[in-house]
Amino acid sequence: MNNENLHLREMRETAGKTIEDVADSLGVSKATVSNWEREPKSMSIDKLNAYVKACGYQLQDAFTFKNRMKNQWNIPVNGELSALRDGLVADVQVLGAKQPNFIKQAVLVNKYAYDMISGEFKTRLAFTRKPRVAIIGQSDVGKSTLINDMLGSNIMPARWTPTTTLVVRIVHSEEKPAWLKGNTIVVKTSLAEALPETYQLRDKEYFNSHVEEKGDQSLLASWAIRESVQDEAEVVAAKTHIDPAQDKGSRYTMYTYQDAPILKSIEIWDTPGFAADGEAELGQAEDAQALYAQSNADVFVFMSIANGFMHDADLSLLRPIVTRMDRTKDYQDDLPAWHNLFVVASQAQAVKPADQLPVILNNGAVRFASTIKDRWMDKNGQYTLPELQSRFFTFSIDDTSLSNKFIEALKQTIVIAQKQTLNKETAGVIKSFRFARENVINKYIGSYQQALDTRTIAEKRYQQALENQPKTEAAIRKSMGEMRNDVDHHAHNSKLEYNQYLNQTLTVENFCALMKKWDTKNKKDSKREAINHLMNTIQDELNDQLRKHSEKFAKEFHAHLDDAKINSDISEHVFDIQAIASGLVAAGMVGGAFAVVAAGITSNLGLYLVAGSVGGVLTSAGIISSPTVLVSLVSVLGGPVAWVVGLSLIAATITGSLVHSAGWRTKFAKAVIGKLNSVEMCNQFNDSIDTYWQETRDEINKLESKMIAELDERVKVLSVIGGAKESDLKTGIKQLQGLCLTLDELEQTNH
Repeated sequence: MNNENLHLREMRETAGKTIEDVADSLGVSKATVSNWEREPKSMSIDKLNAYVKACGYQLQDAFTFKNRMKNQWNIPVNGELSALRDGLVADVQVLGAKQPNFIKQAVLVNKYAYDMISGEFKTRLAFTRKPRVAIIGQSDVGKSTLINDMLGSNIMPARWTPTTTLVVRIVHSEEKPAWLKGNTIVVKTSLAEALPETYQLRDKEYFNSHVEEKGDQSLLASWAIRESVQDEAEVVAAKTHIDPAQDKGSRYTMYTYQDAPILKSIEIWDTPGFAADGEAELGQAEDAQALYAQSNADVFVFMSIANGFMHDADLSLLRPIVTRMDRTKDYQDDLPAWHNLFVVASQAQAVKPADQLPVILNNGAVRFASTIKDRWMDKNGQYTLPELQSRFFTFSIDDTSLSNKFIEALKQTIVIAQKQTLNKETAGVIKSFRFARENVINKYIGSYQQALDTRTIAEKRYQQALENQPKTEAAIRKSMGEMRNDVDHHAHNSKLEYNQYLNQTLTVENFCALMKKWDTKNKKDSKREAINHLMNTIQDELNDQLRKHSEKFAKEFHAHLDDAKINSDISEHVFDIQAIASGLVAAGMVGGAFAVVAAGITSNLGLYLVAGSVGGVLTSAGIISSPTVLVSLVSVLGGPVAWVVGLSLIAATITGSLVHSAGWRTKFAKAVIGKLNSVEMCNQFNDSIDTYWQETRDEINKLESKMIAELDERVKVLSVIGGAKESDLKTGIKQLQGLCLTLDELEQTNH
């Protein structure tokens, strides 16, 4: 091996290590490490191996590191979008730097004005984030191999199984917090919190309150159990850190900062998978965390091994992902149908002869199409089978010719998405400045000026609000109680109707009739498709039942608020019950049937069908101000994934045990229905329905508390303004005018 052209210093800096870190690790002087980096050819192979391991790499990385800049995966960076994003980061930082003094000196309700403005810019920054590319699939399908190829270096440990709740986010090193010495961190958030935006981790207060562990990329392995580990002591040693599985109230996410060029355009997410034998590595709660991560992604790369492509569990795992994807950009700006879906046959070089690969891809697409065609395909000449087949690709680390089509398609998608974001968000940023000045600053200044000009009106408005507060609170509580009664009604009826459907559907006679309709053959693959079709049909019926009752609840929700508005007698200028409730729901209350309520607030997007697409539809529609979604909603509408995979295995045992014989269809149907009854399938679906409506109740409770608190806050604001001294009102106006000048300076400087 030739040591002469190594890039050791770049490797060390990429790993977030100082010369002193490496020297201390190896027990040598800093001068020695510096000499090695200047003259790598002077190093023996043992010293080189020790050096790269101290940096968190493997020996072979030293010889491939220089090829990163030539990586075929490099995606052209949209300079204008990057500048826009950097400008917004600067805006947020400037506002953050002014916060302590402004808040400390703030009079009257100016703190709320500042918080609204700051929140507006943070939301806009979230809109301009880099696309999140999630790598999804069962274990041992080559996810780490693909990720390392995209990065141009062996960053992700090979053959490892993530700890149950851990998602790994790989982001560019230029986004690393300045004070972080290593390059890898573990972030802890509560289940109620949204996944943190990358820029938030550059806020030291947020960083200190959320980062659980810091280090180099060796954390990637130490927070995982390698599949090759056999000794129980080694398993314990591999999990010397906090075990996320024992902390059910939290979500753990790993961030590793790398300088791979592709990361200038995207984030790469490695999500937990399922064992190759089909046994779910994730329990129900952990499964929900994986779904949560998938739901916040923008682009989905689903991997399946070429030999055995898209069978059984793969079909069950991919279907809920596809049915939740954001499709609002399909057919726009040269983007195809399912533009953000890439179904990849990995280890394609193993297929011989290679001309069988197109057949394997097309057959896999046909099998998958059978799981979604009734609802998600052939809609007005769109979403056709050929279009779906075009989203199926091959990948090989050994033969790059087998990867070219996939790579170019992914690059094209990202490039077009960047242009779309730039065109939309450039105008959006301008709107943010206008919103901050016109809807926040000018509004507050107007209130202060009115109080200065007509003191009696301000005092009278406060007294009226104070007198009406008890009546308004009672009206709110009454409307919420009526909503709870509605939920009880819908919970009972949706379960009753669904169980009636199951009793009619899950019979031997009906399944035999369905198999005739589907033209099921006495062949293993055909029988498996019949079982998948049956399961998809009953899951879709659950979706329909919940959707139907949720739409009814949404209408009742607004009717109850209208009644509360009438019964309260409070002025809309003080407290508009309908508008405030809608605003609170739109801010992120999407549990259970509230997903449908939220969808109807700004548009009829059918949020319940794309509830997982937080990074796309929900945020772009303005339904929520930051990416968030309630996990169990995704689980209910997509089906509990771990359980669905288990049913796929059941299908395999049934189809494998039946022999060709007369009357095979009846025997097969008896075996399937008997197996489904033995796993108490109906009870599991009923549990999902109960969970769905319980979360609706929980959201009602939250909404009631928030509305009462908001009412109290509004009355306090009127009290402050109505009873304010003339000097405070003038000071308040002056402070807000100063904040307005800051916004003018930011707009001129960065935009």
